[in-house]
Amino acid sequence: MIAIPKQAIADELVSQLETTVWRPNRLWLVAMIVLSVGVNGALSRVARLGLADWYQALAKPSFVPPDWAFAVAWTSLYALMAVSLWFYWRATADRPAAWRGGTTLFAVQYLTCSAWPFMFFGLQSTLLGFVGTLVLVPMIIATIILFGRYSRPAALALVPYLLWSTLAIAMSYQVWQLN
Repeated sequence: MIAIPKQAIADELVSQLETTVWRPNRLWLVAMIVLSVGVNGALSRVARLGLADWYQALAKPSFVPPDWAFAVAWTSLYALMAVSLWFYWRATADRPAAWRGGTTLFAVQYLTCSAWPFMFFGLQSTLLGFVGTLVLVPMIIATIILFGRYSRPAALALVPYLLWSTLAIAMSYQVWQLN
């Protein structure tokens, strides 16, 4: 019988953990999309409970899309965010530091985005809505740049999110100024 030193086994396991992280399969992609869209849709609805009259009473600039367009846009954008993260995770599975750094940056911008309905609707603050979009856009840009270093599809999937959020700056600013 060949004896394998316990330290050699431990060293090999540590080496594997330092060079590889989890690489999601396509089933995880579907789960990530469903979770992202579902959770954020629910959070948005909760933040807006009983506030339809408040929002409708706000003066809005002429370029604000109709209400139904927001649901379509955000459903699509949250799905694309999940797709982006999935591509990034797959591209960085053998680079743990990049995987962790990108995942952390993504999580911070995602949580900031998810907090916006509470800032705007929950607190009924047009100013916080504007500030939230100002804070969010640089985070999205940083995420696109970082993701682009490892995965072009991951970066490109976030471009519509950046464009919509840039429009949101203009909309939020105008709503704040008009009210």
